[in-house]
Amino acid sequence: MPRRIKTFKPAAPAVITPETVNSATIAQVREDAVLVDLSIGEWRARRFDAPVTQQTTKAHNAEDGSGHFHKSLMSPRAYSFKALINHMANIRTKLNYETLPWVEDGVRVLAKNNIERYQEKVAEGQATMRELLETVIAEYDDLKLMAKEFHGGDREHGGMYDEMDYPTIATLRAKFYILAEYGPVPNAESFPASLRALLEGQLETRVQRAINIAATDAWQRLYDVIDHMHERLSKPGAILRGDLVGDIRDVVSVLGRLNVMRDTRLEDMARESLAKLAKYDQATLRESEGARAEVAKDAGSIMAAIRGTRIIRVRREEAAA
Repeated sequence: MPRRIKTFKPAAPAVITPETVNSATIAQVREDAVLVDLSIGEWRARRFDAPVTQQTTKAHNAEDGSGHFHKSLMSPRAYSFKALINHMANIRTKLNYETLPWVEDGVRVLAKNNIERYQEKVAEGQATMRELLETVIAEYDDLKLMAKEFHGGDREHGGMYDEMDYPTIATLRAKFYILAEYGPVPNAESFPASLRALLEGQLETRVQRAINIAATDAWQRLYDVIDHMHERLSKPGAILRGDLVGDIRDVVSVLGRLNVMRDTRLEDMARESLAKLAKYDQATLRESEGARAEVAKDAGSIMAAIRGTRIIRVRREEAAA
């Protein structure tokens, strides 16, 4: 379940804000980054069933339009299809982790020094998708038979199964794709002279806002991973699952690739987090209450410093403390 969040407004000004994003910062971002538009397509195997909706509405003496029945077209035992759908969700998460948000939906900021790594992850995701998709296609007839049983048979025998709900193999292949399109951070100079005067101010304002969104996301990533560590270490006797220290190292590493704003305060805070929060390994934190208390205290201090630098989303219980 997602954690409830509440906006906490710090007294101190942010390092990177729309007011402090100047022409030099914009020029740096244009020099150091590109925009990437990630498109991921899939067949979700869900469909609105009009006959069942009408039957349900009538059975409950309800009015038309009071509800809609959407059926799952695959059985819960369609493990190969589940693996494919899970991969499509995971690859978006993995690729978005290597970028920062931009103002347009789906478009994100990618550091030029991270392009090769990003393209490798796209290629890996595409290869895995094709492999999983071929498995689904090889089992497609069996998967439909399982779905028929899952739906209680076909419509002629009182069930919900309808062969027309399922795409052909060619259509199924076409529905699954992972595409990344790259482009420059917009600049009025790229437009005809007749449009520059009209667009220049609008573009600069838009880029300023986008850079602030990207900077806030970078700070939020750092805060969230420290917050999670602080929460776990502050509970006496809590079982430490996962790798809290590895998570700190991972986010500091990715921020080094994402900081196209060249925000020196973010760099300093990331280094401090690595030095203070990753000085013990996970095994030591599990075994030593003293190490837990020390790192929890340092984590709390760093979180407070970040809240004094950015407008950060914090957990409701933390905001109320």
